[in-house]
Amino acid sequence: MGLKISFDNKQRDFSRIKFIIVGDNPGYEEYQKGRFFVGPSGSILRNHFTKHQFVDDFDEECIVINKTFLSTKSTKELREIKRKIGEKNFNNILLYTSYEVANYSNNLKIPIIIIGKSELKNGGLFNVFWKNLNKISEFKGNIYVFKHTSNGNFSKDWKQFERESNLQGIDLLKFIGKNNLKTLSQ
Repeated sequence: MGLKISFDNKQRDFSRIKFIIVGDNPGYEEYQKGRFFVGPSGSILRNHFTKHQFVDDFDEECIVINKTFLSTKSTKELREIKRKIGEKNFNNILLYTSYEVANYSNNLKIPIIIIGKSELKNGGLFNVFWKNLNKISEFKGNIYVFKHTSNGNFSKDWKQFERESNLQGIDLLKFIGKNNLKTLSQ
């Protein structure tokens, strides 16, 4: 079947961590480098976090995890993998990663930034991850959801909310993340 799995093998100083960043799944560059959010989508987010001074050093101040450790060229390819390995096996991976994210957040008391909201909804590819994360997270008020960085969606959303509100920086980040969170429950 040729499954590719990828884990971020970065060593961490947990005293410096400010955010947990959750992507969809590792792409080609992430698989090759053994690090997450280093491809085109990751570059957009990294630049954004640095530009807005959320972090001084993205790699040192963010834990980056994905909703699944199955690596594909695009997220849509995961549907075929899910079919091949079976729904139960696929969902077990999502449960595992949701526990990993919640464990970091619960123990370090840091916010969760989820990039890619469309597949979190009921019937979505990552809904099992989403439901379980919300069930086991001790800090539900620290979960923020954003459109994916691909195709400029994250940046477009940021610019729109920046124009429509008088917020900037971390206040705008939280505002957008909570607004997107509301749309998931509609």
